[in-house]
Amino acid sequence: ILLDSIVHAHPKTKEAAAVLKNLSAQKGMASLSWKNGARALVLLPERDATVKRSFRNIPSVEVEEVRNINPVDALNYQYLVFVNPEATLKALEGRLA
Repeated sequence: ILLDSIVHAHPKTKEAAAVLKNLSAQKGMASLSWKNGARALVLLPERDATVKRSFRNIPSVEVEEVRNINPVDALNYQYLVFVNPEATLKALEGRLA
């Protein structure tokens, strides 16, 4: 899944839940609900404490910088959400090179 950005003025779980609800509403997407939904890994190109705090109370979602992941981490999730895909994929390419 590619997202241009996730912008939160304040770290609010309610805003993060709204993002997940909008993603789950897309055709072909499984529910990214609180407890028994599909698991998702949100990959950020750089550290963003506001986004990380917004999602920390949602057990089916993990937020991580792309430089800190490994293939085993990625395989544990049904969805990989790339925020700012150009920067995130560039950072991932740099890590793999």
